Amino acid sequence: MRRKQLYAMILAGALATGGVPVTAMAADAASETAGEETGDFGSSEDTDNSAAEEQPTEAPAEPTEAPTEPEQPTEAPAEEPAEEPTEAPAEQPAEETTETETVAEENTATGIAIINKDAAGNDVPDYQPSLQAAIDKVEAATSDSEATVIEVSDQLELSSTVTIENKKVCIRAAGDVSIGRADDSFKGDMFQVSGENASLQFEVKDGGKLTVSGAFTDTSITAEGSIVKVTDGSFGLFSNVILTGNNSSAKGAAIDCTNGQIALAGGTITGNTGANGAVYSDSDILVQGTVIVKDNKIADVQANVYLDKEAKFMITNELTGSEISFTHANAADGWQVLGAADKVESSVFESAVKQFGYDTDEYTLNAADTTTKTVTLKKKADTPDPDPEPTKDFLSYKSGTLKWTSHTAVSVELSNTKDCKWYYTYVDSGTSEAKIKKMYDAKHTTTSVKANKGFTVTATNVPEKNNKWLVVFATSTDGTTEMKYFKLDEDSFNKKRPPKEASFLTYKSGTLKWTNHTTVSLDFSTTQDCKWYYFFVDADTSVETIQNMYDSSRATNAVKANTAFTVKAENVPEADSWLVVCAKPTTGKAKMSIFKLNTPSFKTKRPPASNNNTRKARTYSVSELASKSKITGLKDPLKFTPGTFYEFSVTGAGQNDEPPYVSGDERWIPMYWSMKENPTETSDKNTTFRIGSPKGIKDAKTYNIYVFFKKQIYNGSEWQDTDVIESVKTQFSSQELTDADLTITPTGDGDGTGGGSGSGSATDAELTATEAATEKANGSSSKSAVSTMDESPIGTMATLAVLSLLAAGYILIRKRKKDI
Repeated sequence: MRRKQLYAMILAGALATGGVPVTAMAADAASETAGEETGDFGSSEDTDNSAAEEQPTEAPAEPTEAPTEPEQPTEAPAEEPAEEPTEAPAEQPAEETTETETVAEENTATGIAIINKDAAGNDVPDYQPSLQAAIDKVEAATSDSEATVIEVSDQLELSSTVTIENKKVCIRAAGDVSIGRADDSFKGDMFQVSGENASLQFEVKDGGKLTVSGAFTDTSITAEGSIVKVTDGSFGLFSNVILTGNNSSAKGAAIDCTNGQIALAGGTITGNTGANGAVYSDSDILVQGTVIVKDNKIADVQANVYLDKEAKFMITNELTGSEISFTHANAADGWQVLGAADKVESSVFESAVKQFGYDTDEYTLNAADTTTKTVTLKKKADTPDPDPEPTKDFLSYKSGTLKWTSHTAVSVELSNTKDCKWYYTYVDSGTSEAKIKKMYDAKHTTTSVKANKGFTVTATNVPEKNNKWLVVFATSTDGTTEMKYFKLDEDSFNKKRPPKEASFLTYKSGTLKWTNHTTVSLDFSTTQDCKWYYFFVDADTSVETIQNMYDSSRATNAVKANTAFTVKAENVPEADSWLVVCAKPTTGKAKMSIFKLNTPSFKTKRPPASNNNTRKARTYSVSELASKSKITGLKDPLKFTPGTFYEFSVTGAGQNDEPPYVSGDERWIPMYWSMKENPTETSDKNTTFRIGSPKGIKDAKTYNIYVFFKKQIYNGSEWQDTDVIESVKTQFSSQELTDADLTITPTGDGDGTGGGSGSGSATDAELTATEAATEKANGSSSKSAVSTMDESPIGTMATLAVLSLLAAGYILIRKRKKDI
């Protein structure tokens, strides 16, 4: 039971800290967002940019060596609940009945239910009109009371903070459920936990999924609160629960814990931006199971967990397949950041340590001390800047050219004495020059300029907050890289910033809706004569890419000033997509608004496909998989110079079949590739279809490669995975190289960094020249001719060991308050 699992974690953590006073928190751990998410962005040409960032100075001044400490935001007062809990009807005097008569009480299903138990131990739902109403009905907690399970089976939209004060609550999702903000006006904490006996847990039932998102429909809005704020209480997170999407000024965008306790027994925390990152805690965080905390930020800088005061991570049991990254407020040589409960074996602790990383370059984790089960920080020695090292030999700033072009854009003129490619980015104010140099990414240098021509950088989306610097990187054709950076945080420059322009285009909140399976509609109003059009992009497409897709020739739908109009967007793709609406006024710059159609709550509202097609289902047998699948990019011999990587594409049989689909249609979706015919290790399964060699391959050889596909079947409304996985064998060859070829230093997209333009969670394969094309063909037991560094998990995660069932309650660590 989850109750005993969390109890075991907190008890183990309490014992490991040397007998910190604890109070029992026995808790029965059996254990709503609008689909629209919009942000206005300008395209790269002839558009205005409404997503803001920060400001530059008149000349490129030297930055300080150390970034300034982020200001601690003031805590926003809790908002009032969205709706008052309904009063329970007064009990009526019961009429006289015989012993065999019963009085039935009507309980209408609402998707929110307090779960009670009958005499036989069966669940008895007590439905409530709202989540807050259900919590209000829970009795106040004592040190030994159990948590009340509130089961949620519908998508929830919160219009005010849900408060858990001196109560023990477990919110359990039955099926795939999302909880989000009802509208963009609600910016506070989504959940608040307070009181020494208070606790909140998020978990799922029977393989469900719970997504708690703080995202706004307008992506430029910043929240003032966290997804979960904990004061003096505790918060527990379990598998298949995701905390995401909160862009907030709070210390921890996902979890903000002060004088409380966080216990992570699973779950994922990703895609959040906070003043100190995703998770803030000033007390130990207990971890076990499979926990993912990554890809969260402070502004544009990686920032996941922020430990304050003497807080550290406490390993309470086995940690498997986890990825947790953090920083510490008191980072210093020898500062302890990881520890373990007494009963955790040294081998378990050592394995867990490998699943942690530090978010900045200044420190690394010392090897685990197996005798004391501790890990401390170690300050890295100063090292030379990585190649290519920025030099100052061909790029110059034209003094006095830095200026505002609009409220959200600046321009600056530069001159160059060599052919080069350049790009710009923003960094936090106060970032050291050495750290800025390390942010260089060759794959972004895509804009070319000839020698001695000079060029103008127009930097868009300047933030509203005054906490950014503009950096321009340029790389010459001979591989030399130089940078110029401009402080956008000085008052003298900000005083010249043009006022914010009122947008001529306004989206009417709450109007985005499905009209059928392939069509959505939404309402706008405009204050100017304009023409508009729309298009779809893949989910998670970058803003810069979307801006560059703007095409004024497609804006053919005319609308008059001061009128409302409806966009009816047809042919919505089956895959996760975003809708982009573009409008161009008669005079002025265009506006682009992005609507995320892939949010969990909005996807669930999509009507099923109406299919009047009576054709026979399209099926593809295993024997047809090879002939009807397509693998391109590996036909010609490849020149594997050091650090050169090649992308290849894979299309499965039926993958590109056009809708409408009929029930029973089949298709094969590529999952991963391997150099082994029957790969068993995760490290042998590569999810990035990109191959190369950091060291290069000298000899001309032929290699076998196996691409694995999963079979999907259409059930009449959506594609469903099956358990059928089959492979297709193909081959590729390497060219013979000279010794000179093997000494080439790669540039451009042969940087060997792996991950291409994606999320960076997977790395590229490493080739090593061996005599065998495959192990099986030669009866060899040696490693494959192609090995990989890709450690991303594939398929079903390994089953976790059953956690210790120690007692019938939880233990909550709390500090005794000193008498004054």
